Amino acid sequence: MDTSEILFACGVAVPVTAYLAWNFANFIGRKTYSKLVESVHEAHGFGDRVRTYGTERPEVVIVGSGIVGSALAYALAREGRHVTVIERDLSEPDRIVGELLQPGGVRALRELGLAGCVEDIDAQTVDGYVVHDLETNGHVEISYPSQQGSLQEGRSFHHGRFVQKLREAAAAQTRYSWLT
Repeated sequence: MDTSEILFACGVAVPVTAYLAWNFANFIGRKTYSKLVESVHEAHGFGDRVRTYGTERPEVVIVGSGIVGSALAYALAREGRHVTVIERDLSEPDRIVGELLQPGGVRALRELGLAGCVEDIDAQTVDGYVVHDLETNGHVEISYPSQQGSLQEGRSFHHGRFVQKLREAAAAQTRYSWLT
């Protein structure tokens, strides 16, 4: 999966929002921008994990540091673009929801270099589905199809932990910064 496919998946909202955010970044100016970024890093305790690129203005502004925003920021920063992500709250999302990443999603994470984001978050391997019939107490197991001779697998995990791992991966890039 290349960056153009990720950008296409984001639809129209991301470019429009990025345009507005770009104008905001230009409006606040270089010095103010740099000080604001530093204060955000200190306030959220990201410290050395987040590196800024001085007073240079971003080439790409992404609004939202959820799954798509963080993955896109990682991919673009890895390609050498100066990326700034605007996020209102960098704390771990805490809501009662899990994620089921289908085999195509696991494959996409590998291709992006983000496969490590499902490690150390208590992710469970998923090999398919089980459909239960309550009337007969029967069930049918439906495995994911194999691809190129190997079994495919999905992953199930806590949404917030996954988002934090994606944010950490993006923050490890040298041309990345946050605004909140």
